[in-house]
Amino acid sequence: MKKIITLLAMLTLALGAFAYGETGMKFVGKSNFSVSGGLASVDVESDTIVYIGGRSSASFIIPSMSYNMGMMTMTIPSFQIDNTTFTGGYEGVTWPEQPFSLTASDGKAITGTSLSGTFTHGDGLYNLQLTITFIYGSMPMPITYTINSYYVKETAGKLDVSIGGAYNYSAENVTYATRLYKDGEAVKMDVAVPAYALSATMMGDLTVGSYTVKGLTYDAAQGGYFRDYSNDGLTMFFSNGTSMNKDYDLNKPGHTILVKIDGTTVISVVNNFQPGNMPFPITSTFPGTTSAITAPAASEGQRSAAYNLSGQQVSPAARGVVIINGKKYLNR
Repeated sequence: MKKIITLLAMLTLALGAFAYGETGMKFVGKSNFSVSGGLASVDVESDTIVYIGGRSSASFIIPSMSYNMGMMTMTIPSFQIDNTTFTGGYEGVTWPEQPFSLTASDGKAITGTSLSGTFTHGDGLYNLQLTITFIYGSMPMPITYTINSYYVKETAGKLDVSIGGAYNYSAENVTYATRLYKDGEAVKMDVAVPAYALSATMMGDLTVGSYTVKGLTYDAAQGGYFRDYSNDGLTMFFSNGTSMNKDYDLNKPGHTILVKIDGTTVISVVNNFQPGNMPFPITSTFPGTTSAITAPAASEGQRSAAYNLSGQQVSPAARGVVIINGKKYLNR
């Protein structure tokens, strides 16, 4: 009995305390759903399934599915399967094949003829595979949905931002989402860089948009998962409230991101980027360590440097608004 209780306790830890409550654990991966008889087969590159559970039963939130049927599009709304049972311990969990039934949000019955799946973990990889077969409403043909997904870890905290290595600011509460997964035999990571705002910077009030860097691989020299994403074709929304206010390419040399983790715990994220034609780079470090927005003392050369509202370096005597040492001046 003691051994069984211990296994259950360890399993609870393995699934992040089984995500008690309404939010659950998010798993993302490739999925497919097909209609029996070859009527439709749709591959989804990145689909999200939510797991909510306890010590002996679990719930799954299945994403919506949409496919073309001749002149019309069939859409099956997202639905939640409750009270699925599983077996296993810390070494892994298996959902033996089992039926299920529920009523979708549109009032149609969903009759599940089978549900089966596994949860495994190791080397920081938390993998959930699920297969369900069901009949939606009065459809004569069953639908089969499969997904091979990996846990998305969300970590919130303070972010430090350095502009040009001379001006430092912080955003108090941002959330990074990381996903460690297998691509063939290679272990890779995707990281969602969050949006945030910075007030009263040397360029004004900044809004920095979100984007996702995919395919980070472990770099022993860097001590974490690393990628140079200069050639990935990524863009980022950036605004200083005036002259810069659009999506900018992230294609300059030196766009790099480094994520250090311990298991699934994010230790740090260091991101170097330079949107558009901005003449100086930006480095964001997570989690941040500064206690407030600060502008450190600048050298004499830095004090004399002047920038326009687009972040371009100009003469201190240039007409219009110039920014010197973090302060705005109007030259007529």
